[in-house]
Amino acid sequence: MKVDYFHEGDIIDSSKFNLEDRDFKVLGKNDSDENDENIAGYKVSNFVGLIFQNDNLIVSFPKNYKVTNFDKDSKLIFDLILNFQSKNKYGFGYNELNNEITSTYPFKAFSEVYQYFQNNGPFISSITLTNHKPPGKINWRETIRKSNNFISNDNTILYPYYYDKKKHTLDFINECMIFCIDYTINKFEKFMHAQPTGLSIGEYDFIKNRYNVAEKLFEIRTITFNDNLINLLDNLVLFFTEFENKATFKLKHYNFHNVWEIAVKKYLNEYFERIENDKIVFSKTKKLSSVQRFNKHTFRPNKANLRHSINPDFYFSDNNNQIIFDAKYKSDIVNIDYKQLMYFIILEEYKAHLKTYSALIMPSNSSYQKIHFKMEESFSHKNKNLVVYELYLNAKEILENYLK
Repeated sequence: MKVDYFHEGDIIDSSKFNLEDRDFKVLGKNDSDENDENIAGYKVSNFVGLIFQNDNLIVSFPKNYKVTNFDKDSKLIFDLILNFQSKNKYGFGYNELNNEITSTYPFKAFSEVYQYFQNNGPFISSITLTNHKPPGKINWRETIRKSNNFISNDNTILYPYYYDKKKHTLDFINECMIFCIDYTINKFEKFMHAQPTGLSIGEYDFIKNRYNVAEKLFEIRTITFNDNLINLLDNLVLFFTEFENKATFKLKHYNFHNVWEIAVKKYLNEYFERIENDKIVFSKTKKLSSVQRFNKHTFRPNKANLRHSINPDFYFSDNNNQIIFDAKYKSDIVNIDYKQLMYFIILEEYKAHLKTYSALIMPSNSSYQKIHFKMEESFSHKNKNLVVYELYLNAKEILENYLK
């Protein structure tokens, strides 16, 4: 297998990698915030993800991510995207999340099925499915409620009878769930850490009959009333409807800044220690406290319109300091970040009794800090304390921590 990789934001030859239009963007002069304006007109990678086709594996890594072990690092990207999709399914609108992450394999449905299996295991008890077709045990309650009444020789006759059925349908759902899990894990064993179920499903050809399987699962779903089971059936139907037995697959994330922001938040809340001599200090050990110190915070400084607000990504204050951090998923910063300057100016005066620290947090292949902006007093003596830092965090370390 031939492998190749680049990073999001790298100049690429889109024809060489057979990329789709959405996979790259053409730089314009307005993109000079993190790029030299001399490269305007060039095509750069516009996604993080994996493409496997014609026995070639192509990986687009995050900005400034240091690749040291291709197999391990590509597996990390695979895990990151699926994990983000699973954890944030309720944090984003359905269309928004599906627009953000695209895949030619139904990983989302697989993740839901696998989570159900982890929580519940295979079925160990029956569910009751009721209809008017024998055989089965007569369900008198449903028969009385749903059947037509006929009078014969002064006797009331109920018709049709409704019967309870159990075993066959459960076995079928079990086998569908096991196939979905084991086939996916075995197919993508190069990337997945998960273990297959190890359970047998017999000789039935789920691949050849996948559309018939989806139809049968949908039929079962229409007469099922348990919410957890309905969710399982919905995802099994989705899996077998979207499933294609191909030797190619694509898994791409087009708004990786969302992953970076969430990963940075987790790292700050687990490892931020203090600010000492204007340096941001992180602990070497994870904090056990469940308190989320850094959160997105809303301030409304516009007296003319209180619906307007400013929203720093990560804000925290204590008795001595207020800290304003903003996640920036950029390769580099070329221009002044005016928004972060305004955060500092507005909030320093708002909480004048506190020492204000402000920093932009960006991915790098190592961790270090430098000054982004320091006010020249001749321009504003009032804001002479205005300093905004650039805090570069090791991208691999931050993303690995997100998965823990």
